[in-house]
Amino acid sequence: MRRLLLIVLVLFPLALIGWIVARGLQGGAAIDEEAALGVVDASGATVAAPASPDASNDQPASAEDPEDAALRALLAAPLEGLTLEGEVTLYDDEGLFDYINGAAPIFIERKFRRLAAVDLKTADDGELTCDIYDMRATDNAASIYAKERPAQATWATIGDESYRGSMALVFRQGRYYVKLTSFDAGAESKLPTLAALLVRRMAPSEETADGEPVVVVEPARDQPPAAEPSADEPADPDVTLRALLRAPLAGAVADGEVTLYDDEGLFDYINGAAPIFIERDFRRLAAVDLKLAGEGELTCDVYDMQREEMAASIYSKERPGSAEDAELGDQAHRGSMALVFRRGRYYVKLTAFDAEAEAFLPKLAALLVERMK
Repeated sequence: MRRLLLIVLVLFPLALIGWIVARGLQGGAAIDEEAALGVVDASGATVAAPASPDASNDQPASAEDPEDAALRALLAAPLEGLTLEGEVTLYDDEGLFDYINGAAPIFIERKFRRLAAVDLKTADDGELTCDIYDMRATDNAASIYAKERPAQATWATIGDESYRGSMALVFRQGRYYVKLTSFDAGAESKLPTLAALLVRRMAPSEETADGEPVVVVEPARDQPPAAEPSADEPADPDVTLRALLRAPLAGAVADGEVTLYDDEGLFDYINGAAPIFIERDFRRLAAVDLKLAGEGELTCDVYDMQREEMAASIYSKERPGSAEDAELGDQAHRGSMALVFRRGRYYVKLTAFDAEAEAFLPKLAALLVERMK
């Protein structure tokens, strides 16, 4: 009997403990299930379960930075017959060092914000790359353009400023500085078309009454953009020289691109007359052919003689004794189908090839004089 009592006293508590533990485990499972589905309050209504510590990980990712989104949008399809070869990649300051290596500091010190880079293909498998640098402000874009532009590059008429090189086209528009590089002749022929599309997308826009966007391009200014030359980075005289011949040109349009000639190139352009310019400290010649709406043709040659006295010296040297004086610039004279003048450091020759172009010469000369102030 005592043994039976002992067994009951031992086994009953153990069974009771096991029953309690089992109920506790079942209750825990129910609580977890309620937590997952929601919690029932005293009134019987279901309320949302409290957020778990990791709930934030389930939230949608934040939207892309608006400036980055605008940068990517410049390269959205369609791209005038070109297709993206891969995705557009954005680079920040650190990534820029990987992309352009040692050249990165000159961008960063000019407040570079982001680079969008992408490879493109033409329909016939031509290849090119497009690099768009967001420089934050127009002045910063102008500064990096002036810094990187080669002295012998050929000027183009795209965006705020542009030039062409071997298999390349570089321009700036507003806050953006763009480099287009082709790897074959077919792709090179596409560069101007792509550049024109990007300029349109970079220009400010507004909506018409029917809601369709219309591109609004700022009119060209009569003076080059004001620059803040630093002590260690004076204004680039080639940039200033090219700016004299930018559009609009009083009704004429460039028939080709503006070409710059140095001492060596001057011999090719004017042959035996080059030495009398060079001995007077000639620096550079900007030459371009122009056309009028009625197919009139003329050429414009602007010599940068570096100083006013050198421009006066070459003017006196070349002026025919029987020439007819003209009221223009510092000194001017007219000849058969020609108008020649000097203004400050510049010596200018305008030559017409028909009567319509000859009648246009004074108008063009007046515009150039105004720009040379």
